[in-house]
Amino acid sequence: MRSVESTQKVAYTLSMAIVAEVLEGPQKGMLFQLVEGRSFGRLKADYLIKDENVSSTHCKIARDEKGQLVLIDLDSSNGLLVNSRMVKKVLLIQGVTFVLGDTPLRIKTIPDKDVEKLTVTKSWRSLLRRFFSENLPTKVPVPQGLQIFKPTLELEFVSGLQAEQKKVLSYGPRFAGFNHLDIDIEDSEAPNLAFEIQPQDPSGALLINKSGFKVLLNKAPVDRAELKEGDLIQVGRATLKISFVR
Repeated sequence: MRSVESTQKVAYTLSMAIVAEVLEGPQKGMLFQLVEGRSFGRLKADYLIKDENVSSTHCKIARDEKGQLVLIDLDSSNGLLVNSRMVKKVLLIQGVTFVLGDTPLRIKTIPDKDVEKLTVTKSWRSLLRRFFSENLPTKVPVPQGLQIFKPTLELEFVSGLQAEQKKVLSYGPRFAGFNHLDIDIEDSEAPNLAFEIQPQDPSGALLINKSGFKVLLNKAPVDRAELKEGDLIQVGRATLKISFVR
């Protein structure tokens, strides 16, 4: 007969966690631990999916009346797909495959001891941006040598992975590009430095293209141009709309 100690060891070894594995796309191979209450989405979620066809908050993990984990659609734009059929709820059990936007994921189990090795779902950049957005004072002093935008400039992402995000610019010049620490355009097609926006006297803002044909203004090539209300800057698959906050 096995001792109590050996039985406990076997039970520990067999303890498994349920995860969802990304099967295709830029996050292929990434694993997300499925925990009740957590959500999937493109922007406002616990697990971020880099897919422009995924809603900001797409779906949420819950438990059904039998105590089983299920994924529930949160009235997303493209819903949940299972076997090419749109559903409102997915039972999260071994082997089930579902699609968020254009991203397929498959349910599997892994030993509990491997959970801590899972890829961090939110990048340090997104965590840092969230920290500053929640902790900066409402009035930020203008750094020495920079100019104030008159009126304040607002950039709104209207397409791409960051759709619905807004950036409010009170001073400049400001710089934008892929993984740029100033204005980060989360699109691998964007150059590291795409464009610069400068305050322009006595009022307004000036767009300066820093990457040739990779930046368009209102769907046309641009070198430099004065920005107007409603202008659209396109970089890769990302489009930003210009507004002035008066």
